[in-house]
Amino acid sequence: MLTQPTRSRSEGHRPDTAERRGAILERVLRTSAAQLHRVAKLNSPPGEAEDALHDALESFLRHFDPTVDSDPDYPVKWLTTTVKRAGWARARRASARAAHEIGPIIAAADGEPREPIELLHDASADLSEATLRSESCLEFRVHFAELKPDQRRALSLLAIGLSYAEIQALTGWSHTKVNRCLSEGRARLRELRRDE
Repeated sequence: MLTQPTRSRSEGHRPDTAERRGAILERVLRTSAAQLHRVAKLNSPPGEAEDALHDALESFLRHFDPTVDSDPDYPVKWLTTTVKRAGWARARRASARAAHEIGPIIAAADGEPREPIELLHDASADLSEATLRSESCLEFRVHFAELKPDQRRALSLLAIGLSYAEIQALTGWSHTKVNRCLSEGRARLRELRRDE
């Protein structure tokens, strides 16, 4: 006579996957919320850290495998990586939006690409002032061409009115890199002017 296999009490009351994910997430947030906020802030565009963190938490509740229990730190590691990726995805979207918004500004009338710095020209100046400005501008462009590409790009974007945060979002660079490109570019331009 065949008998039904008996189920243990623990098997009969095993929580489903969604409940287990929720319980694990609660534990992670109790111990690591501040760390996850820092990771989100470091890897997201300005003002989007909370949204990136929310994206990661949502992903955890949908995709985390609660049966992996060989490493007690695995949920924190998984979520930390997911927070970084969510921040990077938001940075890419912000960069694409910024490129789309300034695209018409940095395209010349003939459709040829231009450095944004080339668009800074005052047509209201009189002839003698325009001549002096033209010579000064030519001299500047010669010096400007000697800068490293990232320095030229950062200074050009600053010149058309973008903030440091907007340059960071557009280029995908870290705050440190934006600062370094701008300060080193300015310093190099000062050196070149002194050497004349």
